[in-house]
Amino acid sequence: MHYAGVVFSLFAVLVSDAVALRLLFAPGSAPAPYVVKVLHGAVVIGLCILWLSGTAIVVTKYSVQALPEKMVFKLGAAVLLSLNALLIQLYLLPLVERRRPLAVHF
Repeated sequence: MHYAGVVFSLFAVLVSDAVALRLLFAPGSAPAPYVVKVLHGAVVIGLCILWLSGTAIVVTKYSVQALPEKMVFKLGAAVLLSLNALLIQLYLLPLVERRRPLAVHF
């Protein structure tokens, strides 16, 4: 279950970011904004699976004080994916919904 969440989240993040950026840089040739919202919803579902199953693994196999270095790096990757999803939700989706090109903001 955990690996499915990892693969699902990573794939959804990459596709969602690519579609959103294409929509912002080339509004005429990209899919509709609702596609980005649906993909972002898939990212959130994948991240929920990832966090819940990862927490279950840590609780059942390790003590929090003695986490292996490998688990710390995995936690860092999950945090980065979650921050990416949060930034998309807060900054990118409103621009996509208004169909305002990103180049205007630089």
